[in-house]
Parts: sequence; C-alpha cells; structure tokens
Amino acid sequence: MNDDPRHDDAVEPEDEAWRRMVIELGGTEEQARTSAPKDQHDQPVGPRDYTPADEPENFTPADPPALTSGNPRMVLTWVAAIGSPIGLVLLMLSAPQAPFWVRAGLVVTFLLGLAGLFFAVPTSRTRAEQPPDDSDYGGGARI
Repeated sequence: MNDDPRHDDAVEPEDEAWRRMVIELGGTEEQARTSAPKDQHDQPVGPRDYTPADEPENFTPADPPALTSGNPRMVLTWVAAIGSPIGLVLLMLSAPQAPFWVRAGLVVTFLLGLAGLFFAVPTSRTRAEQPPDDSDYGGGARI
C-alpha cells in the first residue's frame, strides 16, 4: 500500500491531472492545491448568463432623417442612372419595335445620370481635415 498522501484514492482524475500540470510547469504543491479549477457542474455558465456591468439608462437613438429630405438633384440623378437601364431592358423585352428616339432617350438619360453622379463626388476633403467635435463623431459610428 502506498503511504503517499498525494495518491489518495479519493482524488478525482481531473484534480490529479491538474496537480501534475501545475508541478510540470514549475509550480509547487501548494499552488496546485490552491489554484485547482472550481467545479463548474453546479452552476452552468453560458453566453446568456452574462450581464453587462453598465447598462445605459433611458437611451433613445436620434430620429433618422425623413426620406423626403434628400437633395432633389441627387435623387433625380440616381433615378436616371438606375432607372434608365431598367427601363431600357423592360422596353426591349416588352416592345422590341419601339421607336429609335425612345431607346436613344433612355441611353442619353442614363449617361446624364452617370455624369451627374460623377460631378457630385466631392473634390476636397475639408470635412475629413477638420477635427471632429462631440456632436459630429467625425462622420463615424455613434456608440
């Protein structure tokens, strides 16, 4: 019979494996006993058990801008750039014998829409060069 207290029959295999790992990594018997993992079978832990420490109180996000508050010129250029090709495809499918001026008008409308979008691209980075203030968030996400 072995009189060594480390090899007690009441020691569970997980505890013995933990003790061996701590000692192999340079720890002492005392560290192996005090740092043993706690039995987590009594209390299940999962992602739904987590509660954040700071929950915002009375947080209400800002109202989004109205859909009709856009720049009418930009809305028109987007409709021309996207609607013209769709209209041209639908016209070719439904009425292939459509007059030339209708097809040419849709192509010109598409090209004008692309030109309008091209000229709407900003040419300077003045907003990015300015230091952001607290109300602007620098054009980034609001957390």
